[in-house]
Amino acid sequence: MADAVPPAGGPPAGDFVRRYNPETDAHTVKMLVGQGVMEGLATANRRVTRHPLVLLVWLILGAALDWRMDWLPKPNSILTKVSPLMGFALVMVPIVGFAEYWHRPTWTRLLRETVGAPDMVAIDAFYHLDPKSAMIVFEHNNEVSGVVAIDGKRPGEELGSVLGAEEKQKGDVSVMEKSGLGGAKSNKSGLRQRGKKTSTPSNIVQIRHLDVDYPLRRQGVATELLAAALDHAFNIAPLGSAPTPAETVIVLSNPFAPDGEKLLKKFGFTVSASNDWPQPRSVGLLQWKGRYFELSRTEWASRRDAILKRA
Repeated sequence: MADAVPPAGGPPAGDFVRRYNPETDAHTVKMLVGQGVMEGLATANRRVTRHPLVLLVWLILGAALDWRMDWLPKPNSILTKVSPLMGFALVMVPIVGFAEYWHRPTWTRLLRETVGAPDMVAIDAFYHLDPKSAMIVFEHNNEVSGVVAIDGKRPGEELGSVLGAEEKQKGDVSVMEKSGLGGAKSNKSGLRQRGKKTSTPSNIVQIRHLDVDYPLRRQGVATELLAAALDHAFNIAPLGSAPTPAETVIVLSNPFAPDGEKLLKKFGFTVSASNDWPQPRSVGLLQWKGRYFELSRTEWASRRDAILKRA
């Protein structure tokens, strides 16, 4: 596994994971998180166009259009191999357009809810509300290329958003106060709020974000980040002051990132049977939704060495 902190005495040699720096990382972290949300739009559109029922309708309408417009193969035509494809191409265009038209407002709302949540509006302040909380980044060639966020303050809760579903529409500004961050204005700088009494620490933490820049995917970056997050939450190798160890880590899977669930299962996460978490919302034309997974401290301890050896 890469070093948890950069080596002293100059720039780090190679890639490493480290704690979030509000002075240099804020813009990139928000971009990575937003990118992770919007990638689901393309995935949803692709799933709609590849649905068996949609494919059946496409084939029937494409063939009917070819027959109606006389685009069938003709022995003496130089376009005999191309003309039959025209009907199918023309039918596919409105199908793709409809999927985009239907999904775009939903993903715009999801993006605004995500970037307008208290943990994104005041990143540094939110992830210092509880010792088990942390925003951890992966640095590659002096650039932040991945991020994982652990929330020990409000695990299993919806944070709300200061942004409304549409442009120029305001959300609930009181969500900042509910998260223990005071007013939204006083926390725009992302400075840690002092003297604010917080709730009793829980033995459960939640992974709220796990995003990696596209060029570095399938290169073990997500494994590095997730392992660092679990080590911090379970107080095996904390980044910063040692927190009281959590007993359980939960995470809501992304239905548009199937590799994400594979990664969670590799680490020992199992589908949570608890009814304590909010019901995941259905999203998109085919009503996809994620699932809550959980991992115990003992399970991670039993798998940790084997996973890090393969990383």
